Amino acid sequence: MCATHAQCSSSQSCRETDLELQLPLLPKPPSARQALLLRECIVEGLLDRVAVSCPDLGNRAYICADLGRERPVFIHTSSNAFRHRPHPSVLVFNEIISTHKHFMRDCVTVDPLQLAKRAAAGGCPLLQLGEFLPVPAPRYLSEQDKVLAFASPLYAPLAYSLPTVEVDVPSESNFRYKVFAKALLEGMVVRGLPCQDKLLARPTLLLHAPTNPRVSAVVSPLWQFRVGSRSQLLAKWRPVILTKGLTQGTSTASAQDGAESKRQRKEDPSWKQRAWIALNHHQIPYEYVEALTLKLEPGQTLKDAKGYEKHPLLLKHHPSGLVPTIVRADESQPAVYESLTCIEFADDLAEKSKRAGPRPLLPEDPVLRARARIWASWADKNISSNFYAILVPTDVERRREGHAKLVAALQKLQDNLRGPFFFGDDLSIVDIAALPWCYRIFTCGIIGRYRDASFSFDLTGLAPLQAWLDACLALPAVQQTLPDPERLVDTYKRYADGTAESKVGAAVRAGKSAHEHE
Repeated sequence: MCATHAQCSSSQSCRETDLELQLPLLPKPPSARQALLLRECIVEGLLDRVAVSCPDLGNRAYICADLGRERPVFIHTSSNAFRHRPHPSVLVFNEIISTHKHFMRDCVTVDPLQLAKRAAAGGCPLLQLGEFLPVPAPRYLSEQDKVLAFASPLYAPLAYSLPTVEVDVPSESNFRYKVFAKALLEGMVVRGLPCQDKLLARPTLLLHAPTNPRVSAVVSPLWQFRVGSRSQLLAKWRPVILTKGLTQGTSTASAQDGAESKRQRKEDPSWKQRAWIALNHHQIPYEYVEALTLKLEPGQTLKDAKGYEKHPLLLKHHPSGLVPTIVRADESQPAVYESLTCIEFADDLAEKSKRAGPRPLLPEDPVLRARARIWASWADKNISSNFYAILVPTDVERRREGHAKLVAALQKLQDNLRGPFFFGDDLSIVDIAALPWCYRIFTCGIIGRYRDASFSFDLTGLAPLQAWLDACLALPAVQQTLPDPERLVDTYKRYADGTAESKVGAAVRAGKSAHEHE
């Protein structure tokens, strides 16, 4: 077929399909983004074939690892890079051919900064970060929980210095722990942890005086346990908190001015769990002190426990001995109690600190803030109280009434969800108010363990509510507070058989709601 006929045939075909086709066909040039990605792919595949300009060896001369630093290599005239002006200082190539000289073919210009950023990403032995620089000063970003510093990377095979870049200091570098220690002493890491910069003459000694005994005393434990971020620090603290107070105990939270405060809780941390989650959410340090201990005779298990022994500290600050109760460690101010009040107290401590961190648990908008309080109180009266109305009463009709009210309350909560959490994308006081009992209902199955099938729940119809619960349980602030389901189920036996010697049990047996206990 002749060219003219082919062109006519193509034009006819295009007219039939309403397309306009220009001949000869030309490929569409890549976009700027596509060109950048293509260049990055080429460089990544040719990192072992980097050439660096070396005028000392001749005009337009380069050196590369294949030939060593003493033998020059030149760009082949067939490469597009040969026509670049000025000549690139760094490039990658595909092959070397040798005649009377050595020539590189298929050359691609490389921005040295691109190699520097690739060195910062790590994972390539040919690119090394080199030493971290004292100027500009390294820094800790509290909001992102990152340690940043400037470094001068090297292309190792040629010992070629690349441009200085700011990088997230890797965990295998001791320098990271020095910078983190400085931020920790300056009070930048954990909200509520007071500034301790007076421990050293100057916090900058942590960066410049590694042999100083005090510097070593601060940095060495961080390096030993690989604690170079807030998340790692809290993870190391967490086992101490859990082993001291997961079954019985009191936790201690640091007040905003640095004085510690103590929060009591017991084996069933339902209302108590609310305060615990709020403290975790705002990353306020605390420590457990046992305050309520289950009364167990020799040979008894959790199922056999009836009442509690109360710590004198708890009775001193809350005559009724209820938890959660928050007091300063120096006991210089009145205690804070009532679970919903404790949530707001944690919010206020966080606000007072003025540090960047998680969003508040009560919305800033006055109307939404009031609505949050209304809904949190509603959850107290309609979810927690009806939960106990099913378990505690011996009268079956009271149990059924409690079950009907609880089913309606769960449906209402589900109908008013505005996202993964109650108000949308962020955890709030309403989520924390309802979460402990939803965990006990859906995750632990406590009602199903002690009551027959007529007290079950429509899990299919409540699927969105269970998705909300899953979103809450996935939060680290919540995960730290979750008791073991089996142990938790055992603790509710005394409620189910009517023998619990607690104020909640007594209130419900007296015909009151659980939230009305005194």
